[in-house]
Amino acid sequence: MHGERTHGGSAHESRTSARRERWRRHFDKHWTRLLYYQLGAYGVVLLLWLAPIPNPIKLLAVTFHEFSHGVAGYLTGGRVFGMAIAPNGGGVTMGVGGSMPIILVSGYIGSVLWGAALYYASVRYRARHALLVLMLLVFASALIGWLNGYAILFGLGSLIVMNLLFLLPEEFQRFFVMMVGSACCLYAPLDVLGDAVSASPLSVMGVSTGNDVSQLAALLNVSPVLVGAVVLAIQAFILVVLVRWACTWGAKFALQRESRLHKMRAHLQRDLHPEDRRITLE
Repeated sequence: MHGERTHGGSAHESRTSARRERWRRHFDKHWTRLLYYQLGAYGVVLLLWLAPIPNPIKLLAVTFHEFSHGVAGYLTGGRVFGMAIAPNGGGVTMGVGGSMPIILVSGYIGSVLWGAALYYASVRYRARHALLVLMLLVFASALIGWLNGYAILFGLGSLIVMNLLFLLPEEFQRFFVMMVGSACCLYAPLDVLGDAVSASPLSVMGVSTGNDVSQLAALLNVSPVLVGAVVLAIQAFILVVLVRWACTWGAKFALQRESRLHKMRAHLQRDLHPEDRRITLE
């Protein structure tokens, strides 16, 4: 009897080990798939960024960059009049008061954080719900104020296009949200590098203003290269952590969905064939 119990225990441990190994392979598969999704999204964003034509992915990143300036202005006690964007990818936020250093750096850090929020939505929620989160963020930027006609046209047009995306398969919706999240994350390093080596003024709505790195460097009386390097290092760290986090949690959520689906199928099979004792709910 003792030997039989030992044999039964070994068989149970063997089945448990095999089940864990099976789920680990599933986890690695989902992790790798999500990594490829993110790298693919980054590649598309970089190609669109270099294209000499206006594109919605880049302009959405610019919108969230300026939105971050506006939020920082409100949070630091300033008065924000609104924001404007241009077809060439330029943007400006207008207001008075508030903490200027925080407002200036918030555009870069804020765009990464918005990108992180979109990443979270893309891996945590169903694709249509993640797309809805993106639409709500665009609508929130309208509350800051769209000052010029192009910002209004682009904002409304983006909302219309995103509504049409609900007609497409969920994978297209998810990839679009990931692309916008990628653009928000990549916007910051690309913009910092560009701003650190260029002090050319930006003109939007006839308003000429220096870039954020140059203004922050002048305010702190340090080199623009130093400011750009510090901000870039912070963003690079956030980006690496974000990619690993998104892959890990995305794979976990995918496994949870698979597990629920497996149990539902097992319950159905057991109800249809109660005599089959081989059906388990593992």
